[in-house]
Amino acid sequence: MPGEAKDIELPLSGKRVVRFCVERGLSLEFSEHERLVVGVYKRFLLCGGGGEQSLSAEDLGDAAKAIVLVRKVTKNGVARRNGTLEISFADGYELSVPPDPQSDAWKFSGTDILIGSDPGGGLTVFRRPGIVPER
Repeated sequence: MPGEAKDIELPLSGKRVVRFCVERGLSLEFSEHERLVVGVYKRFLLCGGGGEQSLSAEDLGDAAKAIVLVRKVTKNGVARRNGTLEISFADGYELSVPPDPQSDAWKFSGTDILIGSDPGGGLTVFRRPGIVPER
């Protein structure tokens, strides 16, 4: 449903990043037993290893820096109602993706849910079966 009014806890706790891909943005796939994927398409913040980097998923060199997340185990993940994605990892690394004013900044796809940031902020949530918007 567009304009989701609450934060949504993502089913990422204890999941390991098993795949990393850079194409149109970057994608992280979690777990080998269920398909949990985060796609990042715009600016993102990567914190950890003693530093903080503001990066662009649209820049190949910037997006590639997120490869440090491969094999890391998540502590938790949250889709904030303002459209920000926050994922923290057990070793202290953090990935944060703010909403983009003009387009979708990120998407999360899980077994029974699809969540995306709305342009300018907010969330759109679809639940399976049939990926029908929430009411």
